[in-house]
Amino acid sequence: MSASGRGDSDNESYVDNSLSGTVSGSVIQAASIGAVHYHAGKEPSVVPSQLPPPPRLFAGRERELATLSRWQADDGGQLLIISGGGGVGKTSLTLRWLHTVRDQFPDGQLYADLGGFSARGPATPAEVLESFLLSLGVAAEQVPEKLAAREAMYRSLTADRSLAVLLDDAASAAQVRPLVPTGANRVVVATSRRRLTGLAMEGARFV
Repeated sequence: MSASGRGDSDNESYVDNSLSGTVSGSVIQAASIGAVHYHAGKEPSVVPSQLPPPPRLFAGRERELATLSRWQADDGGQLLIISGGGGVGKTSLTLRWLHTVRDQFPDGQLYADLGGFSARGPATPAEVLESFLLSLGVAAEQVPEKLAAREAMYRSLTADRSLAVLLDDAASAAQVRPLVPTGANRVVVATSRRRLTGLAMEGARFV
């Protein structure tokens, strides 16, 4: 497309407007439109807050609570395993403690019931990772299909985040291992009826 124009009379100044290329629709030409500013919007980060409420009635366990807090203060990023028989209060202890330190993890708290000893059977790491990725703001269509790709995305998203993660009722170390974030300032607590000693190589502490 090409366009040009003159003044309507010989007394007017000559004006030549030219436009080349292909245009669909109306075209507006202006001598000046002032300053133009472009702002690239940044999506707000998603801060999950998934911890169940702490137990309303809780007594005792001062030694265990003090131990958890000491380990957290000493080592920063932690993987803590709380094991014991069914019904002894593993989850209550964990929730009581995590709610006292949650302010130290401003990027959020993730929670998963791993169903290790439930009637429905244990959740797979792939299922839990899908839930975590969605909670961290990943669109459903962008969640990878394969476990290894989900693990990689999870590690990338958590590398610079300060997170607390509760993995409740774990069946095995293999179920827990892919769900541990990579950030330096994070705490992961897994509860289980088994001791999960296989996580000792990851630096786990055991209660």
